[in-house]
Order: sequence, then structure tokens, then C-alpha cells
Amino acid sequence: MNPDIFEMIDINKSFGGIQALRGVHLNIKESEIVGLLGENGAGKSTLMKVLTGVYQPEAGEIRFQGNSVKIHDTQEAHDLGISTIFQEFNLCSNLSAAENLFLGNEKKRHGLFVDYGKQKNLAVDLFSTFKVDIDPDIPVGQLGVAQQQLVEIAKSLTFKPCLLIMDEPTASLSEKEIQTLFALMRDLKSKGISIVFIS
Repeated sequence: MNPDIFEMIDINKSFGGIQALRGVHLNIKESEIVGLLGENGAGKSTLMKVLTGVYQPEAGEIRFQGNSVKIHDTQEAHDLGISTIFQEFNLCSNLSAAENLFLGNEKKRHGLFVDYGKQKNLAVDLFSTFKVDIDPDIPVGQLGVAQQQLVEIAKSLTFKPCLLIMDEPTASLSEKEIQTLFALMRDLKSKGISIVFIS
């Protein structure tokens, strides 16, 4: 049996007297896909915002690989290997797919200049590893929604996450695109990445 990578134990969170989370438990195992399902307002996104340091819980504990941790902000969550793909993509439409992959994480030559050739080669390798058919030179604004989502996923993988949180990833996809996404998720799982799928 795979070990727990993250545990959320007895998590409580309220906003102005409205209880959003009460005594919530969530276990995420290594190489596991977890579906977080519920109606709008059920607390799914709130729970994930606690895990990613956007909100601080009023009670409860978060464990990473068995050790209790305090996640004060999104950078600390990122440092633990948590990446989130939101419904609203964080991409620059005028930049190429390859440039978007390494935005904020640029590969540099001599520590000074962006090595666009290296970034393109890494993008080609990453896209082919996950069977994504995207030209690394194409401006992201010219891609469809499904392909932009694949760029967003690939971008998160450049940080080598152990946990990928997908917030309503199928909302604007066709049935065929959804099947492509599910195949990619299974591939990520086989490579040791855990996924929380919010729907």
C-alpha cells in the first residue's frame, strides 16, 4: 500500500461566523488520484486553499510524509511540492508555449541570459513525455482551451511536484478532450504524482 503523502486532520475554517469546514479529514496517498466532489459552497476549494497556504485553519493539523507542517503561504506549499491548476489559466497569451512553461523559472546561460534554445528543447521533451502534441514556438493565445490547459499542466510539472491540484479541469472541455485529460492524469499517476481532482 502506498504511504500517505499529505494528511489533513480535523480541519476547521470559518468566515465571519459562517463555518466553511468542520472537522474535515483528507488523506492523499503517493501516486493516487483523489476526487473531491460536491456542490458549490461545499468547501472543496476552501479545503484546498488551506492545504496550499492561502487560508490558515483555525484548528486541525496538516502532515507531509508523516510530519506535522505549518503551511503559511503558497510559496511554502510550492516548496513542499504542491502545484495548483486553477480554472482561470495563469498564462501569457503573447508568449510561446515554451516561454510559458518556464515563466518565473527561466533556464539561463551563464546565469544572465535566458537560454531559449534550451527551454524549447526541454518543452519538446516534456510534451513528448506526456504525449502532448503542441508546437513549443506557438503563441499560447493561438491555442484552444484544452491545449492551454495542457500547457498549464506541463508548466506545473517543470517544478517537479509531488501533488497536483486540479480545480474543475473539465468545465470547458469537450468529451474527447476530457478523455485526453484523464489519460494524462493516469500517466502522471504512473510517474508517482498524486492528483486532487475538484469537481
